Amino acid sequence: MFSVPGPITNADIICDHGALKMPLAESAANLVVALTQKQYEALAAAYGAAESPLRKLTPCQPCQLEAQLLGLRRQRERDAINAVDSTTLPSGGGVDGDAEERCGTRGRRRQQRRRLHPLA
Repeated sequence: MFSVPGPITNADIICDHGALKMPLAESAANLVVALTQKQYEALAAAYGAAESPLRKLTPCQPCQLEAQLLGLRRQRERDAINAVDSTTLPSGGGVDGDAEERCGTRGRRRQQRRRLHPLA
Protein backbone atom coordinates (compact mmCIF):
# COMPACT_ATOMS: atom_id res chain seq x y z
CA MET A 1 0.00 0.00 0.00
CA PHE A 2 1.29 3.48 -0.87
CA SER A 3 1.23 6.43 1.48
CA VAL A 4 -0.63 9.60 0.62
CA PRO A 5 1.89 12.43 0.17
CA GLY A 6 -0.60 15.23 0.85
CA PRO A 7 -1.53 18.26 -1.22
CA ILE A 8 0.78 19.66 -3.90
CA THR A 9 2.65 22.71 -2.62
CA ASN A 10 5.53 24.90 -3.76
CA ALA A 11 6.02 26.50 -0.33
CA ASP A 12 9.56 25.13 -0.03
CA ILE A 13 10.81 26.87 -3.17
CA ILE A 14 8.68 30.04 -3.36
CA CYS A 15 9.47 33.25 -1.44
CA ASP A 16 6.92 35.57 0.15
CA HIS A 17 6.70 37.53 -3.12
CA GLY A 18 5.54 34.45 -5.03
CA ALA A 19 8.72 33.92 -7.04
CA LEU A 20 11.61 31.45 -6.79
CA LYS A 21 13.68 31.74 -3.61
CA MET A 22 17.14 33.22 -4.14
CA PRO A 23 19.35 30.31 -3.04
CA LEU A 24 17.47 27.97 -5.37
CA ALA A 25 17.77 30.03 -8.54
CA GLU A 26 20.86 28.18 -9.80
CA SER A 27 19.66 24.68 -8.95
CA ALA A 28 15.94 24.99 -9.72
CA ALA A 29 16.17 22.74 -12.77
CA ASN A 30 17.35 19.89 -10.52
CA LEU A 31 14.59 20.44 -7.95
CA VAL A 32 11.40 20.59 -9.99
CA VAL A 33 9.74 18.53 -12.68
CA ALA A 34 7.75 20.15 -15.47
CA LEU A 35 4.20 18.85 -15.83
CA THR A 36 1.57 19.43 -18.44
CA GLN A 37 -1.68 21.03 -17.32
CA LYS A 38 -3.41 17.66 -17.68
CA GLN A 39 -0.78 15.91 -15.48
CA TYR A 40 -1.05 18.62 -12.84
CA GLU A 41 -4.84 18.41 -12.77
CA ALA A 42 -4.67 14.62 -12.36
CA LEU A 43 -2.26 14.91 -9.41
CA ALA A 44 -4.29 17.74 -7.86
CA ALA A 45 -7.47 15.66 -8.18
CA ALA A 46 -5.79 12.66 -6.53
CA TYR A 47 -3.90 14.46 -3.72
CA GLY A 48 -5.22 18.01 -3.58
CA ALA A 49 -3.41 21.26 -4.29
CA ALA A 50 -2.51 23.91 -1.74
CA GLU A 51 -1.99 26.57 -4.41
CA SER A 52 -2.01 27.13 -8.14
CA PRO A 53 0.78 25.56 -10.21
CA LEU A 54 4.09 27.31 -10.65
CA ARG A 55 4.21 28.65 -14.20
CA LYS A 56 7.83 29.80 -14.52
CA LEU A 57 11.08 29.57 -12.59
CA THR A 58 12.19 33.18 -12.33
CA PRO A 59 14.25 34.39 -9.39
CA CYS A 60 12.55 36.96 -7.17
CA GLN A 61 13.66 40.49 -8.12
CA PRO A 62 12.87 42.06 -4.70
CA CYS A 63 14.79 39.26 -2.95
CA GLN A 64 17.74 39.71 -5.35
CA LEU A 65 17.84 43.44 -4.61
CA GLU A 66 17.60 42.78 -0.88
CA ALA A 67 20.49 40.29 -1.08
CA GLN A 68 22.64 42.79 -3.02
CA LEU A 69 21.91 45.58 -0.53
CA LEU A 70 22.73 43.25 2.37
CA GLY A 71 26.04 42.33 0.73
CA LEU A 72 26.93 46.00 0.28
CA ARG A 73 26.00 46.77 3.88
CA ARG A 74 28.14 43.91 5.16
CA GLN A 75 31.10 45.13 3.10
CA ARG A 76 30.71 48.71 4.44
CA GLU A 77 30.58 47.35 7.99
CA ARG A 78 33.71 45.23 7.39
CA ASP A 79 35.51 48.26 5.98
CA ALA A 80 34.45 50.44 8.93
CA ILE A 81 35.59 47.84 11.45
CA ASN A 82 38.93 47.38 9.69
CA ALA A 83 39.45 51.16 9.62
CA VAL A 84 39.17 51.47 13.42
CA ASP A 85 40.41 48.05 14.48
CA SER A 86 43.83 48.65 15.98
CA THR A 87 44.41 45.05 17.04
CA THR A 88 45.12 43.78 13.54
CA LEU A 89 48.81 43.16 13.05
CA PRO A 90 50.55 42.64 9.74
CA SER A 91 51.06 39.04 8.70
CA GLY A 92 53.88 37.43 10.70
CA GLY A 93 54.08 40.31 13.19
CA GLY A 94 54.62 39.58 16.87
CA VAL A 95 52.93 41.10 19.88
CA ASP A 96 56.02 42.82 21.32
CA GLY A 97 56.49 46.57 21.47
CA ASP A 98 58.63 46.72 18.32
CA ALA A 99 55.95 45.00 16.27
CA GLU A 100 53.32 47.43 17.55
CA GLU A 101 55.57 50.32 16.66
CA ARG A 102 56.18 48.97 13.15
CA CYS A 103 52.48 48.67 12.40
CA GLY A 104 51.64 51.97 14.07
CA THR A 105 49.00 50.74 16.49
CA ARG A 106 50.30 52.85 19.38
CA GLY A 107 50.02 56.01 17.33
CA ARG A 108 46.54 55.11 16.14
CA ARG A 109 45.42 54.40 19.70
CA ARG A 110 46.70 57.80 20.84
CA GLN A 111 44.91 59.49 17.96
CA GLN A 112 41.68 57.68 18.78
CA ARG A 113 41.96 58.70 22.45
CA ARG A 114 42.55 62.31 21.44
CA ARG A 115 39.44 62.26 19.28
CA LEU A 116 37.39 60.84 22.14
CA HIS A 117 39.04 62.91 24.90
CA PRO A 118 40.66 66.13 23.66
CA LEU A 119 42.66 66.55 26.89
CA ALA A 120 44.23 63.08 26.78
